[in-house]
Amino acid sequence: MQPLTATTDELITLAEAAKRCGGKGISRQTVWRWAEAGVLIQGVRIKLESIRIGGRYFTTAAALERFTRLGNDPATPTPQQTKNRSSRRKQLDRDGI
Repeated sequence: MQPLTATTDELITLAEAAKRCGGKGISRQTVWRWAEAGVLIQGVRIKLESIRIGGRYFTTAAALERFTRLGNDPATPTPQQTKNRSSRRKQLDRDGI
């Protein structure tokens, strides 16, 4: 999980973060997955910043806002990667290498 740095923002639980997201289907577990594994957007993995204190995970409203802004930003960079060895080999063949 991405660590939070020292901040003046109030820590909120992942359950509270889910409530702030509103919408159906946004549960505490969904927010935990955003923090633990992140989401893959156009080939870029984005994780929700979080911190673990005494066995519980917390984030901040600002971190949640940054996460959703990055996830909805059409300018999120897209790396030019192929997914597997055979795809890379075919690309090298096409490039004449």
